[in-house]
Amino acid sequence: MLDDHSAAARRISRTLFFVQSIGSAASIAIFPVFPILGAELTGRQALAGIPATVSLLGQALSSFGWGYAMDRLGRRPSLILGMGIGVLASLLAAAGAITKSFALLLVGAALVGVAAAALALSRFVAGEVHPPDRRARAISGVVLGGSIGAIAGPLSFRAGVSLSAAEYLVNPAAVAVVSSGLWALALPGAFFVSRHLSGGKS
Repeated sequence: MLDDHSAAARRISRTLFFVQSIGSAASIAIFPVFPILGAELTGRQALAGIPATVSLLGQALSSFGWGYAMDRLGRRPSLILGMGIGVLASLLAAAGAITKSFALLLVGAALVGVAAAALALSRFVAGEVHPPDRRARAISGVVLGGSIGAIAGPLSFRAGVSLSAAEYLVNPAAVAVVSSGLWALALPGAFFVSRHLSGGKS
């Protein structure tokens, strides 16, 4: 039974590593376009930081809610919901860029922050399925996945969208659409998180 539990815990950690990597790539890649769009849609450089600020506020203010949701709904449903919100958020940001709607951009930016908060809590899910002496290593492994995603995310647009540095700045809608695709890629990973997570519902 112990070996079975250890194998299951390792599978969960590997899955969360994947989710964290792809989700981090999605959120980090879209974040630089927020100030670009903020300045473009408002016509004022001084207001460029508003979308990024709204995104960070969304992440901070939703963190407690995600903790509550994971206790009430379960770890896996909450992660699935979080990745789904990420897909919607990036599409809304893209729609804001295409339609020149600053309000729509702000909604998308806020929801990107909400999705990022759910993603951040996934590292602790990895910790709770391992015994105490292995939790630090499990959590750090998932955090490493986020670091890899943070590096790979922006680089993926050069290969996947074939944008030059200058085109990256003038095609924020394309960046947002690909970010949505990355969130969608992370979504199936959340389905594979075990039903039997210790410390709460699945």
